[in-house]
This record gives sequence, structure tokens and C-alpha cells, in this order.
Amino acid sequence: MPPSESTSKLEIAVFCPYFLGGGAEAVCLWILQALIERYSVTLYTLTGLDLVKMNRMYDTNLPTEKLKVVSLFSRKWELIIYSLMANNTACKNFFVHLIIKRIKQECHNYAACFSAFNAVDMGRPSLQYLHYIGVIDNKTQFYKLSDFSEARLRENTSLANSGYVAKLAEAEYGSPAAVVY
Repeated sequence: MPPSESTSKLEIAVFCPYFLGGGAEAVCLWILQALIERYSVTLYTLTGLDLVKMNRMYDTNLPTEKLKVVSLFSRKWELIIYSLMANNTACKNFFVHLIIKRIKQECHNYAACFSAFNAVDMGRPSLQYLHYIGVIDNKTQFYKLSDFSEARLRENTSLANSGYVAKLAEAEYGSPAAVVY
């Protein structure tokens, strides 16, 4: 039953580490759009978000006053961080695991956690939308930074963008993924 106007909304954390202008970002914005009217939503990302620009790019209508954004770095660092990530896989893994560490520190403050960016151990059973498998590297030295656990990842409920990805996910993670186009 949805909360009434007189009660507080359930709080949901959504994970999407970066917004570089692709399909995963579009899906994330539409997930936020679907949740924002019924729930109190907090987005976890590396460098914040130009919501006005994103609304124009993806034809969403997310109100800036309703979306809380938790970022590790201010947007003035965006170009440097994204350049490092684009040109160095180790940097990308480091920054992604750094934001995973942050959401794991705070995940129990929320009624639910949702990864709009593939399979993630967020410290508790969560919902995850899979664009593909193995996107977040949990086999490098950086998985220790976020205390990444494959066992916890397998406790998540998965949604996949296609039957193909759902089959790969079941083979990789050991549980079925419902297909949501």
C-alpha cells in the first residue's frame, strides 16, 4: 500500500556510479522517474548530476527538489575523474568501488536499495537491473576496498534487459533474472 500524503514516504537508495550518456544512464533516469512520486529517492553517484541536462537528453521530468543526490566528489572534479576512468581500468575500478563502499555504509538507512548499474553487492539484499554481467569488476584488488562479496551479490533480485542477459546472469549468479525491456 503506498504511503498517504500524511505519512512519510519510504526511502529508497538508487546506485548509478556515473552518467556518461548511455543506455544504462537512460534506464537509471527512468527508474528514478518511476520511483520519485511514490518514494523518497536518494541517488548514489560519483560526481553528482546535472539533472536539467539529463532531463533534456532522456526526456525525463525529474524535479531537482525531490531527488537527493549523494556524491563522493563535487561536479568540478567530473572531467578529471571521468577522464581517468575512461583511460585507465584500474582508476575506473577504484572509483566504482569507492562509491559502492559509501552506499554500503548507508544502505541500512533505506527501506530498499536498487542498482540501476548492473550486479552490485550493496551490503544487503537489493534489486539490480542488469544491462550485462560482470560489469563491476570484483576480482581486482579494489573489491577489498568495498568489501565486495559474491555471496551477497547472489542474494539480490535481478531484472535483465533481455532474455540473453537473463540467461547469462542465471549462469553467472545462480539465480533467475526477470526480463524487463
